[in-house]
Amino acid sequence: AGQFAEMLPLNFVTDAAGPWNAFTPDAFKPIVQAYISNKDWTGKPIYRDNGFNKELPEWTKAYAGTSKWLVNSAEVINEYTGGDKYKSGAVDVNPARLEHLFTGYLGGFGDMFLGGYKTLSMLRDEDYRNVRNTPVLKAFLNQSDERTSFAQVKKDYASFKDEYEDTVRRLNGYEKEMNRPETAMEYAERMDFLNRSSQMKRYEIMRSYEKELNKLYKMMKDNPDPEIQKAITMSINQIKSDAVKLLREIE
Repeated sequence: AGQFAEMLPLNFVTDAAGPWNAFTPDAFKPIVQAYISNKDWTGKPIYRDNGFNKELPEWTKAYAGTSKWLVNSAEVINEYTGGDKYKSGAVDVNPARLEHLFTGYLGGFGDMFLGGYKTLSMLRDEDYRNVRNTPVLKAFLNQSDERTSFAQVKKDYASFKDEYEDTVRRLNGYEKEMNRPETAMEYAERMDFLNRSSQMKRYEIMRSYEKELNKLYKMMKDNPDPEIQKAITMSINQIKSDAVKLLREIE
């Protein structure tokens, strides 16, 4: 389907910025990317949206490389209008979205302006020390950051979790059928086959890791402090990385 879509005038299957992007006129794409899909043209997220930070102020959702003057301005405006780092004020703007609109509509000039600012800021702020923040040079070199380094692990873990949930459904179904006299023998054989499969080995591993992740998700939900959420997110990413590494070894 993806290969076929490449031949169409509108590619709504494999567009990195999401299906909305293909149907959006160029003049409105920065707005759609920032406020609907949360993906730039390369498919990277524009700001953090992990499901646990929805109630937090918008400035806390910006990635480390977002222009600090935009982040600081958004924080000041939020606090001035009645908010704090845990609650949104009457005016709560997302600095990452603003930056995306700035570069999207001003093109090369906007990109060069922000890139120059971030390049100079590298001297005192390690959050900016990434090739993607350097004008011209970023076109020839690439360096992973918070948004890209974990992408493959996240994708693989989601695939393993799909298999894990399928195994849970099969186990529950088999146990139910084994309690029925007319299907007990048939499903006892199927259960035995499943118990000796690689899928079952991955299920056992996933079950232990899912327990640890659920504890961290609960901690994240109960602790809205942005710094605590950032630390918990790093722990979650590390656990998923460890799980994926172990699961890949099982054939």
